[in-house]
Amino acid sequence: MTLVLACVTLLYVTAVADRRLSRGSEVDEDFATKAVVICDRGAVLYSGIARLGPTGPRMDDWIVQILASHKVVTLSEAAKALRVEATASFRRLPYAATHRRHAFMIVGWQVIAGPTRQPVIAVVSNALDDEWNWLSTSGDEFRVRVLVQQDTAKFSVATIGANFPQAKLSWMRRSLRRGFARGIGPRSVIRLSANAIRSVAALDPTVGKNLLAVYVPPCSLEGGSRFLLASAPGGAVPTYLDIRMPFDRGTQHGPHFVCGDTAVTGVVTGSLDSSDDAT
Repeated sequence: MTLVLACVTLLYVTAVADRRLSRGSEVDEDFATKAVVICDRGAVLYSGIARLGPTGPRMDDWIVQILASHKVVTLSEAAKALRVEATASFRRLPYAATHRRHAFMIVGWQVIAGPTRQPVIAVVSNALDDEWNWLSTSGDEFRVRVLVQQDTAKFSVATIGANFPQAKLSWMRRSLRRGFARGIGPRSVIRLSANAIRSVAALDPTVGKNLLAVYVPPCSLEGGSRFLLASAPGGAVPTYLDIRMPFDRGTQHGPHFVCGDTAVTGVVTGSLDSSDDAT
C-alpha cells in the first residue's frame, strides 16, 4: 500500500509518496504517478485502490478527470469534488467493503478573508477515523477531515497509507524540530521524508523505494498563469522531484497538473544535474 508523508509549515508545504503499485505481494509497477498538482495551490495524493474496477481508469487518471471536469482551482473545490464523485464511484465497485478502503490526501494552501493564506492538510476517505487511522472496513461515504496550520512556531506532519510506526513518526517530528531550529529548508524536509519512507519500504514490500516529491510555496493572491518545474525544492513556484534508487540522471517523470478545465498528464522533463538535487 502506498505511503504518503506530508509536512506543512507557514513557509511551504511538502509531500512525498512512493511510486509502487502492488497487488497482494506482487508488484504491478514501480514508477506510477500518485500526485496531481492543482494550479499553485497544492496537490492531491492517494493510497488505496489503484484502479476503479477491473476495466476502469487508473486512479491518477480518474483524479485528473474529476478535477478538470469540475474546473477545480482551489483545495476546497478539490475536496468537495473528490468526496462526491468517489462516494458514487466506489459504491459501484465489485469489491467487498474490506477491499474498498481508500484515502486522498490534499496538501497546500487555502485563501481566507484578508486575504490570508493558510497551509492545510486534508484527507478525503471512506475508511479513516477522526485520528486518520485506517478502519478495518470501508464506509458507504467519503468524508473530509481538515488540519489547518496556524501557529507560526509549529509545523505539522501527517501520513496516509501503509503503516508508519509511531516511533518513526516521533523521530521524524524530533528531527524536523531540531532542523527548523537550525534553519533547514524544504530540501532537507524532503530528504528526511524520503529516508523515512524508504526505511518503511525496507520492511514492507508493498511500499516502493522510488518516490515522487512535491514542494508548494505560498500560492499567489493574484490571477495569472500557473506552472510546475522539475527542480530542487525552494523558490516561488511549485516544483517536483522524481527520486529514484539508485539515482537516475535521465528524465524526470512528474505529477499530473490541473488548473480549472486545463489538465496536463505525462509530465516529463530533462535530467537534474546531481543526486543532491534529487534527495
